[in-house]
Parts: sequence; C-alpha cells; structure tokens
Amino acid sequence: MTIYDIVAIALSLSATPNNISSGFRVSEISPFNRDLFPESEFMASYVTDRPDPTTNKSSNIDIDANVNLNLNDAVSQSSPRNTKINNRRKRRSAILTDTPVKDELEREKHAKKCKKNQKGESKCY
Repeated sequence: MTIYDIVAIALSLSATPNNISSGFRVSEISPFNRDLFPESEFMASYVTDRPDPTTNKSSNIDIDANVNLNLNDAVSQSSPRNTKINNRRKRRSAILTDTPVKDELEREKHAKKCKKNQKGESKCY
C-alpha cells in the first residue's frame, strides 16, 4: 500500500455528500439564513450614511470667451538633466574566479592599495 492509496481511501470516506452538506448547514451558509445578523450589527455603518451636500447652482460667473491659446508660451524648455559623475570602471562579463582574471583583479587591487599608501610611506611590495 502506497501513500497514494491511503489518501484515496481517506478522501472517499471523508468527502461524502452527507459530510459536505452538514458542513454548510453548521456554518449556516445553506440553506441561506437572511436573519443571521440582526440590524443592530449594522448600526455602526449608519454613522457615515449622510446625504450629499447641495451646491448653489445659481452662481453667476463671468467667463471670458476670447482666450488666447498660444502653446509656445505655455510649454517652456526643460532644464538639462543632472549628470552624475560615475567613477566606476566598466567591465566585461567574466568568470572572476578564473586564474588570469583573478590575477589581474589582484594586481589592480594591489596597485590601488599602493597608491593610497604613498602619503609618505611606501609599503608596496
């Protein structure tokens, strides 16, 4: 007997129509019970149930019908983009653990370290 057989037996015994319908009946989903929640449960939502405010529709606003639509004045030139100075050296994709590439990286790191140490002391080997 495999695990698949055990699951098949358990499923056929537990997923019977009687068990399924009793699960819906206990949770009062089926048959539908409209009176499950009393009206007092919904009273908190009535606080925000207000009519929309009305606006005064008889306001007289004078609108100038002769509007000059010159788009050249409205659209100004955008400012130049801020160019950030990027001092990072661009590299090609490589296998960094490969021996020639690794040796080159170590030489560059050593040269950079020697350059920093030249403030009066020279400890480059």
